[in-house]
Amino acid sequence: MVMRAMRDSAKWVMLILSIAFVGWLVLDWVQSRQSSAATGPNPVVLTVNGQEIRLAQWSQFLEGRLDVARTNAQEPLTDEQVRQIREASWEALISQVLLDQELDRLSIHISDAEIQEAFRTTPPPDLMGHPAFQTDGRFDYEKYRQFFADQVVDEVLLLQIESYYRGVLPRQKLAERIQSSVYVSDDEVWRAFRDRSQTARVRFVSVDPATDVDAAEITVGDDEIRAYYREHRDDYERPATAVVNIVSLSASPSAADSATTAARADSIRRLIVAGEADFVEVASTLSADQATAASGGSLGRFARGDLAGPLGEAAFTTAVGELSEPILSPRGYHLLRVDTRSGDTATASHILFEIGLSDDTEDALFDVLDELEGIALDQNLRVAADSLSVPIRESVTLTEDTEFVPGAGALGVGVDWAFDPTTLIGDLSQFFENASGFHMLELLEVRPAGTFELEQVETSIEALLIQQKRRETARQRAAAALADGETLADVAESKGWPEQVTQPFTRIQFVPGLGRDTEAVGEAFGLPVGQIGGPADAGETVVLLEVLERSEPSLEAFEAAKEGLRAQLTIQQQQQQLGQWLQGLRDRAEVRDLRDRLVQQTNSPFGTS
Repeated sequence: MVMRAMRDSAKWVMLILSIAFVGWLVLDWVQSRQSSAATGPNPVVLTVNGQEIRLAQWSQFLEGRLDVARTNAQEPLTDEQVRQIREASWEALISQVLLDQELDRLSIHISDAEIQEAFRTTPPPDLMGHPAFQTDGRFDYEKYRQFFADQVVDEVLLLQIESYYRGVLPRQKLAERIQSSVYVSDDEVWRAFRDRSQTARVRFVSVDPATDVDAAEITVGDDEIRAYYREHRDDYERPATAVVNIVSLSASPSAADSATTAARADSIRRLIVAGEADFVEVASTLSADQATAASGGSLGRFARGDLAGPLGEAAFTTAVGELSEPILSPRGYHLLRVDTRSGDTATASHILFEIGLSDDTEDALFDVLDELEGIALDQNLRVAADSLSVPIRESVTLTEDTEFVPGAGALGVGVDWAFDPTTLIGDLSQFFENASGFHMLELLEVRPAGTFELEQVETSIEALLIQQKRRETARQRAAAALADGETLADVAESKGWPEQVTQPFTRIQFVPGLGRDTEAVGEAFGLPVGQIGGPADAGETVVLLEVLERSEPSLEAFEAAKEGLRAQLTIQQQQQQLGQWLQGLRDRAEVRDLRDRLVQQTNSPFGTS
């Protein structure tokens, strides 16, 4: 069947694509220099400030990133994951080209001596993590030095390392140049220290516009609505939308798959208990928890409550040294061995068996997919869904340039298909796979972007203006109460507004009732102690508040923490400056996306759909 054949032949597809890349490179080499960049097997798909990037280069760049993702993934990549990697890779390629252009413009080069020094002092991360250079799980510099002191070291490896440094070091030098102007003054360090250490405690009374101001008291005229619409017309631009029918089939394991996994876990447990298998060895080789497998399944030391659900309960009920029965969690089935326990803390190890689709379940799913696809192509998606008693969501609205599809989750690949200019009304998509399952779409309608007319948004504008007026009325009433000279307790009693007293808080904390970084929090650190202030914005409410007490930052503590805090702030500002520089570089760049030339390659991961 079609779906099964597609999955079973995936490795051959990748082989054919690899051969195709080589073909593109060869054909590009023999292609005439005068041939059009828009034609031929290796067209230009991107220009960055006039620099051309051809299909072969883009394809190789993307395939490299896909290879890394496939290597790190425990399961085959879904269509949606491929789409997300493709879009992230496209932006990464543009950034790489822009950086290379800047390196050339600024004449930033790396000498052989700099490469040799980096090789001695800063080994590539991949080598630092290689088992050959590890001792007790940590990088051993002596092993690294001895390995490369050997005269028979592979020449190809050395060339690869040199290539790594020639790519990385210039970028590091550029980043250092950009970040070199960052300086954090004593005043900045002091303000950061004060914001983190100074505390205030306040009493406040809240006025809630939503409950303390009756909407019936507020009127909004037609002239106000029209004026607001004129002034904020840009806020009412609407993106392009598409209307589709969607059929979704879950790829979740069945109850039989769960039972099979439980039986496997129990079988392994019996072998370990009988002494026919070693717990640590099984955890290292079979556990699906990659974070703990390398350490023999060790979960380390934890307190009661740190592990959620049945696993946490078993950690404090299973006898020390014993192996639990299979324990079901959202991640799968666990075999838990409690190693030590003292009071409310314990150490334990586990082996995780994830519940996956069995061959039978997968075959049954693909049978349904193939049958559904056949009926839908012959008639339509609604008939196919009804014939197989599969739920269908009709007239679902998709928004251009978003990933979310109602009822299907992140399915940007489906959104891209719906807005592709080659997709026609009435067309059926292939089955797109994402984390929730397989999805087929039928395009019903495409609506271009535009601006909502006043009649379409009049009600929402009226509601917004009423909300604004209720808030202003709340402020006026709070100000009037304060002007009467009453205490907060009197105001609370006479007006029926709730009164609260906070715990001590800092400037950067979220404070229940006052919010985070609000006008009310600012008042708490600006008013003199004992003085009543406001009205002040506190997020959803307006408050009157009185400062009950306020601590002062310790100069001794500041001096002790100053340099460490300065270093922390410097790193933060350097990262911000580098990010702003990169964004500015991207904003100024002339980038032309020419991937529409690949429309005929709609089944390729290198295209636009």
